[in-house]
Amino acid sequence: MALSIAPAENPFEPVVIRGQVVEWIDEDASWEIIDQMARKYTGAPYPRAQEHVAAIIEAERQTVAPWLS
Repeated sequence: MALSIAPAENPFEPVVIRGQVVEWIDEDASWEIIDQMARKYTGAPYPRAQEHVAAIIEAERQTVAPWLS
């Protein structure tokens, strides 16, 4: 799996993580994780009408953007 996150003000400097999914999390356990992240960034739980996926990723490679240094 590859995950890329970049700041809106400079989308050309992403943080990239590549690795293997070692565990898929479903049902109530996934909602607990997703709601915790949603509350941190939006102040509200994740909308239940939205689809969701939760997984544990074992990172094999990562690239960190200079803005995180």
